[in-house]
Amino acid sequence: MNVVHFGAGNIGRGFIAPILIDSNQIKEFYFVDSNKELIDSLKNIAQYKVIELNEENKTKIYKNFKALNSSDIDLINKKTVSIITTSISSVNLKYIKDSVISIIKEKEAVKQTLIIMCCENGEKVSSYFAQIIKQDYQYDDDLIKFIDVMVDRIVPNEKVLSLDVKVEPYFSWVVDNEKWPENINKIKGMTYTNDIDADICKKVWMLNGTHASLAWKEWQLSKFNNPIIVDVLNSNDNNELNNFLKNYLKEMSDIIEVVFKYDKKELKSFVETLIKRFKNPFIRDEFSRVARNTIKKIQLDERVIKPLLLGIDNNLEVKYIKQSLINALSYNNKEDEDGLKIQNLLDKNYKVKDIAKELIENINDYILNKIL
Repeated sequence: MNVVHFGAGNIGRGFIAPILIDSNQIKEFYFVDSNKELIDSLKNIAQYKVIELNEENKTKIYKNFKALNSSDIDLINKKTVSIITTSISSVNLKYIKDSVISIIKEKEAVKQTLIIMCCENGEKVSSYFAQIIKQDYQYDDDLIKFIDVMVDRIVPNEKVLSLDVKVEPYFSWVVDNEKWPENINKIKGMTYTNDIDADICKKVWMLNGTHASLAWKEWQLSKFNNPIIVDVLNSNDNNELNNFLKNYLKEMSDIIEVVFKYDKKELKSFVETLIKRFKNPFIRDEFSRVARNTIKKIQLDERVIKPLLLGIDNNLEVKYIKQSLINALSYNNKEDEDGLKIQNLLDKNYKVKDIAKELIENINDYILNKIL
């Protein structure tokens, strides 16, 4: 199998490529990216290290890849591509639409299956991308398979002079088993589920949502006086941020258990693992990074308000999730693009509900009064 991966950044190099290459099922792996400097480095150096952030600092060198600028996509023999993956952020998928359609057409010409997996934070991003493609091209559903996935690995945005990537040891790549074509071998290192909705929501709401919520909370507590997440969490197990973390995860866990009939013991284990991951002393992630894109994260279908509404509708405790939404709407960090927008609204004497009306698309008074 040959793979084209759009996105040669830290997630692509540190998570997606290693799993696919380590499966020993991939013949050719292509990084495709619009960052010419990054692609030139991958071509010239032709290898990089992935370093696990723990006591052992386990390191592995990756060489079995090719790198192309986005404008050179036609240099690939598209008929031989079996899988397309992405890690470019869902908002950027529209920019690779034409390239993906060109590969789809080549695969349809030879009547061969093509799998497309968007490895992005969010719910059913592959399905979302399929709709973008269908606006321009009606592909053959029997051959072209957009498969939703849940991907989970913390890859801190550390400034490393080389192409090397530092990652947490934990990783999970869960695939919608019901969409996987029978004529394509399953990839080693991936987990296949018949309930992708539950697994995606569990990850996005409990990892990504909690991560952002920790940052918004700490901004209210200290304005990031200590900028490193793990330093604050490990300074005192009973400090306010740790108490918020435990209570937030308890509320979110209860919502997932009720909404998806999820196993209580599995969720308890997942929460314990999450807390250990957040407290990994080797992951030096910054509050300011995980707080980014606040406005996107507080939309109705996103990681905070969607579970908040479900919790309210199921008469569950949502005190800390509601607090997180208020923290987000008050995140007036002037060094952050969205934070600056929020500060500008505060300067106009906007209250929290006014800010919510301004920033959350399609919100109405009924929903507003439920969540705030």
